Amino acid sequence: MIPIQADLLHDESLDSWIELLADLNGCRPRHITGRNDTINKDKALPLTRSVDDPSLLYISECTGVDPDRLAEATLRRYKPVGLANVTRDSSTGSWSQVRGTGYCPTCLIDDDLRWKLPWHLRWINICEEHHTVLRDNCPACGSRARDTRTHHPRTTGSRISAWRLRRCIHGCATEILAQNTAHTIEIHSAAYDAHSSLTRILHTNGASCAYTDGEFLSAESILTDASLLTRHALNAMTYVDGVGTIPDSPDPGAWTQQLSQSDFVSTPMGRSGVSEVTTPQFLIAQTAAIGILTTASSGRDLVDTWLSPSRITHIIDHLRRTNHATCTVHLERLLSWRRPPQTGTVLSDRLGRRRPQHSAKALTNATTRAIDAMNLPSCIWRQVRDNAPELPDRVTRLFPLTAPIALASMGRKPDYKRLAQEFGLDYNADEIRYALNHLISNEHGNEIFNYLQNLHAHLLSCPPPIDYRRRRHLFPAPSDIGRNHTRLLARAANTYLTTAFTWKIQRYIWQLLTGSDPLVTYGAALLHGPAAYSYRKFVLTMPVDLQDKSGEVAQRLLLKHRIGEPTSYTPQFSMNTGAWAPFGREERYLPDIGRTDLRRTSLSLTLAASTAGDPEELVHLALAGEKIAALRLCRFADSAHCKLDGDAAAMFGVRPTQIHREYTYLAKALGTDVFTRDTSHGPRQLTPTGTSLYHLARANIDRLRQIASCEPPRPT
Repeated sequence: MIPIQADLLHDESLDSWIELLADLNGCRPRHITGRNDTINKDKALPLTRSVDDPSLLYISECTGVDPDRLAEATLRRYKPVGLANVTRDSSTGSWSQVRGTGYCPTCLIDDDLRWKLPWHLRWINICEEHHTVLRDNCPACGSRARDTRTHHPRTTGSRISAWRLRRCIHGCATEILAQNTAHTIEIHSAAYDAHSSLTRILHTNGASCAYTDGEFLSAESILTDASLLTRHALNAMTYVDGVGTIPDSPDPGAWTQQLSQSDFVSTPMGRSGVSEVTTPQFLIAQTAAIGILTTASSGRDLVDTWLSPSRITHIIDHLRRTNHATCTVHLERLLSWRRPPQTGTVLSDRLGRRRPQHSAKALTNATTRAIDAMNLPSCIWRQVRDNAPELPDRVTRLFPLTAPIALASMGRKPDYKRLAQEFGLDYNADEIRYALNHLISNEHGNEIFNYLQNLHAHLLSCPPPIDYRRRRHLFPAPSDIGRNHTRLLARAANTYLTTAFTWKIQRYIWQLLTGSDPLVTYGAALLHGPAAYSYRKFVLTMPVDLQDKSGEVAQRLLLKHRIGEPTSYTPQFSMNTGAWAPFGREERYLPDIGRTDLRRTSLSLTLAASTAGDPEELVHLALAGEKIAALRLCRFADSAHCKLDGDAAAMFGVRPTQIHREYTYLAKALGTDVFTRDTSHGPRQLTPTGTSLYHLARANIDRLRQIASCEPPRPT
């Protein structure tokens, strides 16, 4: 243990503290760290960013400071906000400083030449105490500060490595750096406001921004979106006499008038280019990016901003090409909203001819929060049909079937064929898309789109207390409800127990349970044939006693599967207010079920998640409330880039066999592997399906984590 000790300040970085101890004890930093700085001195990162556990233990033995306290002096402190791993480039995850570290010269003088930990973050570019922009270079040689593992000498009289002396005559000593001059920034400038917003996000580990539509996002998700926009803001920067500005962006402040050509570098789109940017340059781009996230709530708010249509197209092309998760679904909605007009589709061309072929895209871009198909019947409720705007006859005939699919498609990019099968319809994706296109855009306009959007918002805030998907899995066809109590029902109808009566009553109970219309769901021949006429007459002339007895049978069928839900549900529309009532009409035919151990979950919903078939459906099922599926997707998203199952297991503190079982579950749910390996226990790589699943999970990671941990929603 070294003889002379010094306290480790709360906000001091590990490198700064080691340099102080080395200066006090008259030794070199490697005697305290146990690491030779001459190895990869021009490539390795400072200890504050890249220290490993053995090094922390060695330093702890030399100094007597607990390893956990030492880890708090590194960027591991910012692991909850996704800033612990700084080796990533700006196109992946939340961006950290890749090369060099900023510093405040005045703070170095006031704090006895000790460096603060937040200066190592790329998102911290302003000193709040002295209202100055951080410097990042040596005033003597112009090189970046702390861009290697080689420690900085505190003073010119300290021991200086030969490598640093060859680089700078003063060895880039902290004493020389403290003599640098920083640019003063006004506290009411746009750049300072953006810095304050980022500081608040890091402190609270999240926020509710304008582009999230009121939803609370974690700091990691917000910084991931800000990273993408900042990278493209740097690319949008133009230079006049070497001084960069971003056209059509908010004025960062009068402090930019102090900048000169030496404060900027060329910024190509490659990794090496964006990692070389200076602190003032990055602050200007950061201000433009944060301004978009905090003020724009839809694509219409991007008009007359630096995010021009061509630049948005460039960003979208980048998102399509990248192999990494680079933004959330909220930023995807914000960027893609500009392509369609207000109703989400181009209604006609220059000659007035209708162009509905892309109208279904409006459903995907309508919102960022989707409702689950389990809350929707296969045949839309009668109240919805009665209050719908006027539609053409060809659209009206299919509206009971297309409306549930349209509601389930809002905020999603579903496989239409698979979604139609969820509602019991056997049509291909092109047929479903064609029907949705004509539902949204037709000769009567686009009022139906706004109508369905309002209904979607109502069902999102007041979901029906019925799990239609589970019932459709339990009773896939009318005959699957069985022949129980049919004699009692025949007696209530005052008729004989014939095959025709059994056929009709089974379809009525099945329609009551699953919200499906047997005349349009199974076989188009029933639409206008004698069987359809007979069934409709049977329902319209049904005695009240038979209706009640049928409801009791349906209720007992639900109780058999431990489902304590209403037998049927209908939303109510208020003509006075022109809006949907908060609560619909629920029908329960048994006044007292006498059961207290009923549950809302069942194996059928788990079965639906385990046979999702494609990544989008699996993620959507997890977002619907499947806690186990959400937990597995969260672990998959966090450990997808681990080379071995053992590394992923160590990340979560579980056994490798458990991680392997979870990956096997995902593979069975998707019908294909998510990882590929050369050997059974060798390094793994994501398959195309696994990559798609990773992108979707990362884009919805905040909601998945909330469902997996069953935490209440954050206050907005």
